Amino acid sequence: MDLCNDCGGKDVKLYPEQGEIMCSDCGIVVEESMLVYDGIGEGYHGLRPESRSAGTGVMPEGSRVRRGWLESHKEKHNMRAWQCISRVTDHTHLPEQVRKEAMRVYRRVADKDLCKGRTLKPIVLACVYIACKTHKCPRKAEDIAMWGMSDKKDILRDYKMIKKNMDISIPQEDPLDYILEYGYLFGDDDRPRKYASDLYKKVEQKGMVSGKKPKAIASAVIYITAKVHQIPISQKKLSKMTGLVELTIRKRVKEMATKLTNKKISQALGGSQ
Repeated sequence: MDLCNDCGGKDVKLYPEQGEIMCSDCGIVVEESMLVYDGIGEGYHGLRPESRSAGTGVMPEGSRVRRGWLESHKEKHNMRAWQCISRVTDHTHLPEQVRKEAMRVYRRVADKDLCKGRTLKPIVLACVYIACKTHKCPRKAEDIAMWGMSDKKDILRDYKMIKKNMDISIPQEDPLDYILEYGYLFGDDDRPRKYASDLYKKVEQKGMVSGKKPKAIASAVIYITAKVHQIPISQKKLSKMTGLVELTIRKRVKEMATKLTNKKISQALGGSQ
């Protein structure tokens, strides 16, 4: 019997309609891009067009699954959850460990019957949101909602519900994670990235982080770094990216400029604080 490469589980099943073999223990797709059962005859015809790895894991010619094979209600939900998680993590460029963590969280949620009476998609997307926080890969709820084709409010509602009803340890948000995430705004030059990281350490040492919103601290650091290196990044742009109001970012920038007493920063900011 084939075992799951991820968890070692033995309950590995073929889902002919999806063209995938999935582990029922952890929800991971063991093999994909398989020939798809046409639902009419006894053979398989072609590859699924939405397959992420076309051309791999194709079943040998002559392979068959017995006709009339049906998935259980729970298995169908697991498959739908996995497909939704895969789509969102692909579009938001999240690593494989986040994809797997999201599926693990969803299976735990389903096992506790927390999905009953609720729409499946927001719960699945809330699991993605939790996985992002667990692995310190910050993504906005708006982005997850957009690619998951759901409503941000529903996702945050189910996120709070899962946190309340399950023993899930979510690390505290770190401004440095957001600084690294938004580093792409600096282009290919590594100097601003290093400067932003060093600047954050100084801000932390001065006691300006505690009790402040991590995104606000990160936005202020990014803005100051951009000004010092003459990179056109406005507070308005950072506001749209983070969901913060410009006034919040402006306050953090002013506080940093005042407490750091750095001549280079003061000159770069001028009257733009």
